[in-house]
Amino acid sequence: MTIIIKTPNGHHLDNMILDSFLAFESDHSYIRVYTWAQPTLSLGKSNHTQHLNIPHIQSQNIQLVRRETGGGILPHFHDICFSIIRFSDQKPKAHFENIRQSMIVFLTSLGITQINHSSTKATHTEFCLNTQNQHEINIGHQKCIAIAQKRKKDRYLTHGSIQFTKPSISIPDLFSNIPISMDKTTYLDQHCSFTRKDIIHKLIQFFKDQTPHSTIETDLNYLNHSTYITYKKKVLHLFSIDQPDPTPLV
Repeated sequence: MTIIIKTPNGHHLDNMILDSFLAFESDHSYIRVYTWAQPTLSLGKSNHTQHLNIPHIQSQNIQLVRRETGGGILPHFHDICFSIIRFSDQKPKAHFENIRQSMIVFLTSLGITQINHSSTKATHTEFCLNTQNQHEINIGHQKCIAIAQKRKKDRYLTHGSIQFTKPSISIPDLFSNIPISMDKTTYLDQHCSFTRKDIIHKLIQFFKDQTPHSTIETDLNYLNHSTYITYKKKVLHLFSIDQPDPTPLV
């Protein structure tokens, strides 16, 4: 059975530590749809803070957290996030493509057309929304959904971020020493008339319809909270950003 969880306005550390706990300390399959309590930048497991304008980020009260998955630095200001946690014997590329195709079906269900993969040469930057490869989910030629995953034995943790509306803050001002182009990003509200609340509801229902033997939970009461708190204390330093170099996430 797959448990689908809606956890709005999550603390930046809990959002990432909870996914790690569900992925690698549990035997169930989960899909979690969530948002962030405060504006946050999440860093992939290998990103460095040397590319960030830390004084400006602090002045804007933007939080920093490390993801367990890869990819570049990603803004969580008005996005809608999901995590998919499950057992699979698929190879990583096939598993990634399976989720990518599922998200294309979801965008199509919203009436969005011109969904493409990147036709340009693969590029990787420290800023996730500027990274392009053949597996991206673009509307036109602009990135709309970011996906990253981690595999541990036959267990997958996949993170996804649907960029919903353009942030009021200047994203390039949050970085230093690297060029940032916002022309390579598009936002869902530019392509449909649904509200953010509508999209969250539709995404949860989409996952429910696509996942046999699933149930929707609106809280975390089924968790063993004492076990989670113990796990959180053990791994907190891996997800907190208080040093320039990443601590290895195993």
